[in-house]
Amino acid sequence: MPIPEHLRESLADLPKQSGCYLMRSATDQVVYVGKAKNLRLRVLQYFNGHDTRAFVAQIDRVVRRIEWILTGTEKEALLLESTLIKRHRPRFNVMLKDMERSVLLRVARDHDFPRVELARRRKDDDARYFGPYDSAGQLRRVLGVLERYFRLRTCQDAEFVRRQRVCMEYEIGRCSGPCVLETARSDYPAQVKEVVWFLRGRTKPLIRSMERRMAKAAEVLEFERAARLRDDVAVIRGALERQVVVQERAVDLDVITLQRQGDLVVVVVLPVRGGAVIGKHTSVWRGMELEDEQVLRGFLLAYYDVEGGAADVPPTIFVDRMPSDSEQLVAWLSDRRQKRVSVRVARRGSGQQLITMARQNALDELKRTAAQATERQRALERLQRALAMPSPPHIIDGLDISTFQGRDTVGGKVRFVGGKRATKGYRTVHIKGVAQGDDFNSLRQVVQRLYGKHPEDVPDLLMVDGGRAQLNAVVQAFQACGLEAPKLCGLAKARTLKDGRGFDGDQVMSAQAVGDALHSRERVFVPGRKNPLNLRDNDPGLALLVRLRDEVHRFAIKAHRKLRQKRHHGSALDLIPGVGERRRKALLRAFGSLKGVTQAPIESLASVQGISPALAKRIHAALNTPS
Repeated sequence: MPIPEHLRESLADLPKQSGCYLMRSATDQVVYVGKAKNLRLRVLQYFNGHDTRAFVAQIDRVVRRIEWILTGTEKEALLLESTLIKRHRPRFNVMLKDMERSVLLRVARDHDFPRVELARRRKDDDARYFGPYDSAGQLRRVLGVLERYFRLRTCQDAEFVRRQRVCMEYEIGRCSGPCVLETARSDYPAQVKEVVWFLRGRTKPLIRSMERRMAKAAEVLEFERAARLRDDVAVIRGALERQVVVQERAVDLDVITLQRQGDLVVVVVLPVRGGAVIGKHTSVWRGMELEDEQVLRGFLLAYYDVEGGAADVPPTIFVDRMPSDSEQLVAWLSDRRQKRVSVRVARRGSGQQLITMARQNALDELKRTAAQATERQRALERLQRALAMPSPPHIIDGLDISTFQGRDTVGGKVRFVGGKRATKGYRTVHIKGVAQGDDFNSLRQVVQRLYGKHPEDVPDLLMVDGGRAQLNAVVQAFQACGLEAPKLCGLAKARTLKDGRGFDGDQVMSAQAVGDALHSRERVFVPGRKNPLNLRDNDPGLALLVRLRDEVHRFAIKAHRKLRQKRHHGSALDLIPGVGERRRKALLRAFGSLKGVTQAPIESLASVQGISPALAKRIHAALNTPS
């Protein structure tokens, strides 16, 4: 492919030094970040016809300019590449988006009585981190074992400092009571060490430590404590023995494999600690156009990064293929660990067995993910046929109104893209100036505020939680905004009358089932049609709409409850537009109490950081207006 005309001038001055290059779109967004030992040689390779990736074929259409940053060495370029990817999140680079869902366990080193905390990101703060845990069920099991058998404190630091007697957690045997009990304070460091061993899969030292504590308790005639430790040892020994022991030696290593099906890529990590597989981490990418070696390199950079990643760097990493730029990558990993790290392809022995195990997990995930994608596509195609749409709906929004006795009314919008949740498209609208219980005008306000001000955000399909009346309200709202309404549908359960007839007059329930609306059939309404569409209960399109309706219902209720709780338990400052949590805290710090804020003159309010003169007037008026 020849160099596009609009890129010729910028590429003419490409240097032959090491550094990073950034490809920018017409809207100046960074779409790809790469690094090179020789920038000129690497960037020009995109146009010599040897790179067959789909992304490369789109460069002349997607990329409007290429800029670069020079570095002294290729290793510096690798570090800079990682930083730029985290900052710009380019669409064509490898990013661990699933890490946002993963959770770490953190044990501080700078506290005399640390607790096990949840963390989303690893920080360079000298604390111990364990994980990531991809499954909420897996994390609950780990925390359950920690609370039942190791009895570390779970309270916040402020509560721990001011407590003068043991709490309920101690009474039910889930805390040793280090806040007030001297014996618990002396035993606490050993408990923390045992928790660390347990989380790292250190079987032998953990059991030995607990047996020593048991023997010591028996020597001083504390038989009840010794018996409890004996039971704990038995339970924890059983939990550890259920792990898959893969080597006789207590080795620490990670096993990583990559499997691909077209543009669907799965990477599986099996962490081995103390010779045992202690978990699994899975990353999935759709539409991945990079080569396998580049995907693996990008994954290792993100997975082991101190700030953005989640994992300790072990001394050995087994892979099923070497990543690109492996020498620089190994040097970077060794710097992260501050000891030498070996990255190698396992070809025989226990390493090959571990790779086979990881590959089986990756192939299983690949098969399951591909099946889910097929099922989602079937659901979208079924909706296309049922709603007479020209093509399957790619973007589907759901609307719902949540209120209680007509107060704290909130409208919620959730978005599915390609049949999957897209949380960036979730929105809430606090309904104002609408009569209590008026869901129809509330829906009109939601449509006007979400789509009237942002017509470019109108979806392919808009679903409303409700029937014909709610649909008519939405149609009128789009007309009032001067917008063409998207394809609309409403989803409602069938109403049941006392004679067992549904709202459309059909006999839908037996006499024994009258009033049991939990088992009534879901009804799909469309504008201009009196009766609902006749969709089977097992229709995949209907199942997708039900998931969307349940999600928007959950989201709207959550926002409503948050608003109601804020009104009941919050400060009067919370009700003033423009005053959020940070400004409220600044005001209370400056004047000591809400009474002090109320009595303060406007000039004093405006002197608080973050409070403008206009906002100061609004605060003064709101607090000094008789209710």
